[in-house]
Amino acid sequence: CHLGPKGGEALAEALLVNKSITHLGLDDTALGTEGALAIAKALESNTRISFLNVSNNDIGPAFGVVLSKNHVLT
Repeated sequence: CHLGPKGGEALAEALLVNKSITHLGLDDTALGTEGALAIAKALESNTRISFLNVSNNDIGPAFGVVLSKNHVLT
């Protein structure tokens, strides 16, 4: 699946109102840093997601900094 940065941003918007999804598998979806950062920022306020896989997405280190604010993910 190829979401790309724009798809990551759209998914981030949906995560802001998510009430049911707990696991998110986004490995190898070409998110890039921009899409991954949008998702990480959305997860700052979304405490339902407890598992996130974003491997193989060419994500820069800024993603880890933003994601470190989330204390629900495993």
